[in-house]
Amino acid sequence: MRALLTVLLLGVSASAQEVRVLGPDPAVVRVGDRAIVRVTFVGDTDESVELAPLVPVDGLRQSVGRRAQTITQKIVDGRLVSNLRSTWKLALEPTRQGEFSITPPRVVAAGREYGNDDPVVLQAVLDESGARHAFLRVEAPRERYYVHEEIPLRLRFGFDRAFFDSNLIPMFRAPLDVPAHVHAPWLQELPGTDGAAFVSSGTSVTFALNDRAIRADSLAREERDGRAFTILDIEHRVLATRSGPLVIPTAWLRFAYASEFEETFLDGRVPVDRRDAIVYAEPRELEVLPLPEANRPKSFAGAVGQFTIRAEASPTELAAGESVRLRLTIEGRGNFASLGSPDMSSTPGFQLFGSIETRATDRAVFTYDLAPRDATTVEVPAIEFSFFDPDPPGAYRTVRSAAIPLRVSGRSATDSLSETSALRPGVDDIFGLDAAPRGRGARDPSALRFALVSIAPWLSAVVLWLWIRARDRRRTDPLGHRARRAAARYRSDIRKPGVDPTRAFVEYVAARLRTPTGAIVSRDLGTRLTDAGTSTDLAERTASTVESMFDARFAQTPSATDADSASGLVEELERAFRAREHSR
Repeated sequence: MRALLTVLLLGVSASAQEVRVLGPDPAVVRVGDRAIVRVTFVGDTDESVELAPLVPVDGLRQSVGRRAQTITQKIVDGRLVSNLRSTWKLALEPTRQGEFSITPPRVVAAGREYGNDDPVVLQAVLDESGARHAFLRVEAPRERYYVHEEIPLRLRFGFDRAFFDSNLIPMFRAPLDVPAHVHAPWLQELPGTDGAAFVSSGTSVTFALNDRAIRADSLAREERDGRAFTILDIEHRVLATRSGPLVIPTAWLRFAYASEFEETFLDGRVPVDRRDAIVYAEPRELEVLPLPEANRPKSFAGAVGQFTIRAEASPTELAAGESVRLRLTIEGRGNFASLGSPDMSSTPGFQLFGSIETRATDRAVFTYDLAPRDATTVEVPAIEFSFFDPDPPGAYRTVRSAAIPLRVSGRSATDSLSETSALRPGVDDIFGLDAAPRGRGARDPSALRFALVSIAPWLSAVVLWLWIRARDRRRTDPLGHRARRAAARYRSDIRKPGVDPTRAFVEYVAARLRTPTGAIVSRDLGTRLTDAGTSTDLAERTASTVESMFDARFAQTPSATDADSASGLVEELERAFRAREHSR
């Protein structure tokens, strides 16, 4: 009887929970626009409720906005009953045309899932209204590339000059030279590539790209169908990390215009019939080829591009055992951020003490501390550097630096030691002297030295093993290394005079989420933080802080979030991330 009563009570409790899904609104949306779905949970519970993870849909970006929640209480049959109402807003943004069937969102309450099985259907269409006035395209110099090769992608867009001068109207509060917004989410993270970065954002005119205002190069006019177009251009480079097809999704250009205006006393020329338009760039598909195995040089260390090498040494006159600083400069065009350094550890006639390196977009400089072993070393030999030249037909090439003459005088330490080994006992050494008397309890210094000398190689081996392990960990998991050092770097940066709290805070969050900094400003930031182990409240406060910081930056007004508030959030986030890592 008691079991039956429990089942009935559970049934009543379950039936008191309800999930309602409204939308999408609108049901038909342009690619580049968004539709809103509202998910509402109503139930007699005082337990916390969460939205279950959304099921990914290809070609559709889904993000969860802030939750609205109310709790009411009433007395029913002599007991206090809590009624909870939580509503989430889901933004659906299609990145291609077509019909999307979305698995209905579900809500988790007290460990149980609630929802219905009616799919959410969204229709995405292309907007053709702006194609007469503007265009957008993605260009690449070639159709085929190689793994580890930098791929220059060029975003080029333009407006009919007469339309630009007469009909284009501002879209944002922040003034821009070109009131247009280019949306290309793949610039922040493109599958199959790494190290995405702008290498030339131009110096001419400003416009909006994704979440920020940048500068573009203004090019000469282009004739299209007998009309003059003003062209803008930016370059973006990505590094191919795997072979196979590289799909570049569509991008779109959004702008506002009007055909009728009226003059007002306060605001001047005001648009009467404002319209929003979108222009799309066709998706591109490039082919990434693996590096060939045939004819690969032994000295090849992953460099892909076109390079030159030169060497400088100082000093060139020295004694045996002294060190010379060898500076290798590699210049050209290629993957400077990821190419390996020339191996100088086995250079004949030299001992390598250490090295440092600096890298830029067009060069890499490697400085080695080398010591000639003896006077027979008369030069720094020519240094080989091998790379793969991707220009058709594609081939491995090797360049060499010029040999550098050296003048080495004197004998090395090893020569001196070999002579001392030939001493005759009692003739060439101190002979016939008694050892100094020792007091009671005195330790034999020779025994202590022997113990230290015996242990030193083992200690050195352990230290070397720990260093190699840490280095390999950094190389195999660079994002993890960046995440673990994120808090320390933030604390160091925020104490520097003139530091930008927004940049420091966003870089910390990006490092902890193991994502590019540019990908942080997105509507699903709260969900990503929750998935990474933070509480819903902390995730919402962090997302709100990032949003307010970037709103202030985009509008060129001071941010309401000060450094102390951001630092407090960093400490809360760090405790949450550490707790998640220790629980694994």
